[in-house]
Amino acid sequence: MFVDDFGTGYAAFNNLKNFPVKSPKIDRSFVRNLASDPSDRSIAKAIVAMAHRLNPIAIA
Repeated sequence: MFVDDFGTGYAAFNNLKNFPVKSPKIDRSFVRNLASDPSDRSIAKAIVAMAHRLNPIAIA
């Protein structure tokens, strides 16, 4: 499966640097199964890593 235009559109990665966000909040659907779902854990880790590069705080 391919994900077309990943990171574009409504949540375009290019726009993240322009939003005045102090702390991004990770959606509950990714946080709910962190202990049991390696995919959710990987996605959450990637979001936290990106958030730390852009801002000092990430909330899950």
